[in-house]
Amino acid sequence: MFDYELATNRLSKYLTPFRLNHSISTMNMCAKLSKKYNVDLEEAKIAGLLHDCAKDIPLSKALLLCKKFNLELDKYYHQNPDLAHGILGAYLAEHLFKLDPVTHKNILEAIHCHATGKPNMNNLSKILFLSDYTEVGRVAEWADIIRTAEQISLDYGVLESYNHFLRTLIKNNQVIHPSTMEGRNDILKNFHQL
Repeated sequence: MFDYELATNRLSKYLTPFRLNHSISTMNMCAKLSKKYNVDLEEAKIAGLLHDCAKDIPLSKALLLCKKFNLELDKYYHQNPDLAHGILGAYLAEHLFKLDPVTHKNILEAIHCHATGKPNMNNLSKILFLSDYTEVGRVAEWADIIRTAEQISLDYGVLESYNHFLRTLIKNNQVIHPSTMEGRNDILKNFHQL
């Protein structure tokens, strides 16, 4: 059984208070969406709580840790290293928070891809991707647009999340990881409400 109190205490040593609050709020949103979209509640809560466990590690140290742990980063991660916190976070969730890679495969996959998205995301990954944008601490017009979309359908919410993410990357002249574009195209290919 996952010990949320122990995990939260451990996270408090690695995350800023702001990021810890965001992680708890993301966990709560994951729980809410898991009920709506019939996804395992425990998996959703654990993924939400741990998704940013590597986010506050300084980027230079995060890249060194990825190298130390043999986590493959393609050239796009090196051009926008902030995206690597999903890959490193999945590793830390497995090793630091003791998630079994077999029984917690879906959780680790959701954490791994939450920073970029990817094609063929399962529903848990979609819920984490959405919850990261729609937890209650996100007070912005774009978050409200995504919240409205996620009430219509899971895929519509994910599409609006991709749209916001891409606009932000373009506005800030940042590299777009191919997984983000492929994930958005995959959602569009199967999306029937346009």
